[in-house]
Amino acid sequence: MQYISFLVIFVTFGKVFTSFHQPSPKVALTREQGYNYKLRGFLRDIECVEVPCIQTVNSQSAIDKLNHDLRLYDVILATSPNVARLLVSSWRRSGCPDIRVAAVGSGTAQILRSHGLVPVYIPPIATGVSLGTSLPRYLGSSVLYPTSSLAPTAIPTLLRQRGFTVKRLDIYTTLPASWSREMQLAAAAVDVVALASPSAANVWHERIGTDIPAVTIGPTTSKRCHDLGFRCVVEGSGSACTVQEWAAAIKDFISKYGTRRILDTNCL
Repeated sequence: MQYISFLVIFVTFGKVFTSFHQPSPKVALTREQGYNYKLRGFLRDIECVEVPCIQTVNSQSAIDKLNHDLRLYDVILATSPNVARLLVSSWRRSGCPDIRVAAVGSGTAQILRSHGLVPVYIPPIATGVSLGTSLPRYLGSSVLYPTSSLAPTAIPTLLRQRGFTVKRLDIYTTLPASWSREMQLAAAAVDVVALASPSAANVWHERIGTDIPAVTIGPTTSKRCHDLGFRCVVEGSGSACTVQEWAAAIKDFISKYGTRRILDTNCL
């Protein structure tokens, strides 16, 4: 009887000890330096490692052109958070003229709204293709498309096929961010990577590989991850995923899999 009691105590203690010493999951935050704070706030109970994968470099000549051209087009497209921030800055420098802006998704729209620039249109799905195929004709026929120099041609192509006149303006480019050796080691040790752009996925693939599960903010980034061969790709819920919904997807993945890395199965 004493032996059985001792065995029960030992087994119970062993379970508690194992649980107590199990390492906590780590999440890599990969947005540009200074823009990971919101996601980190929603993941405050999870250990986060900040390893920015990208950095943006603005084109001053293109931004000057944007300042001049704001009033010349029927509608202006905001297809990323960075475009939204640069557009708000130009809008303010130009005296806050009456302009119409279409935002690609709720996150980009929120940046615009927070500065007093309310979007007139958000597509049903937060992708450039959805924006290009659904932008209403009643907004007007001339479109200004400020974007990254790395952006594909899908949006202007789709709009022109529908009869719009489109002016593309490359106002910035995206470059890989520099990592120290410590950042490289920290990135390789995480259990989940949070990715918010195809450019970030490219950098992660080149530096770390595709074995660590990726939780993305939307379908455009998910597609790039699949194209690169990531073995496990999870996407934030909703057609226009917010940062909070992105964080919820990360938490849900961790609650299911903990620190285990899914190397041989697709977790979708």
